[in-house]
Amino acid sequence: MFILNILDAIALWFISLVTKSPKKQEALHQFFKFGMIGVVNTVIDFIIYYLLTRYTEFFDPETARRYLANVIGFMTGATFSFFANKWWTFKHFYRPTVGEISKFYGTNVTGLILNTVLFGLAIKLFAVHDLVAKIFATIFTIIWNFVLQKFWVFRKKNS
Repeated sequence: MFILNILDAIALWFISLVTKSPKKQEALHQFFKFGMIGVVNTVIDFIIYYLLTRYTEFFDPETARRYLANVIGFMTGATFSFFANKWWTFKHFYRPTVGEISKFYGTNVTGLILNTVLFGLAIKLFAVHDLVAKIFATIFTIIWNFVLQKFWVFRKKNS
């Protein structure tokens, strides 16, 4: 967390140079924090996927079970992301509500479906390596998740 705090301080300084508008500064700061959490979330996702597909026979990356490994990695990262973004990025310090959790996982399950479809299409249509396909699918899913989390899941109460 120490490194995240240092990066956060640097981001705040840089953002203050880019814009003087408090509203724009807040939005850019949230996007930066979301990105940092996204990096950690993605590392968790990739590590779990990699370990499952490379160190267990059950999740062989040459079989359809690679999709299950993709789901497990994605959802593990998403669970970390829920708490990190709720408390650190969007500063929602109150106890999670059923509605908030439902919206978050609904957004992430939809993102997971998008991720899995793009992952599969990249492998089948473009014959790319499974890890390249995962990177491609992840880029699109990150954009999807930020927009929905900022404006729907963790929207400010007065918005």
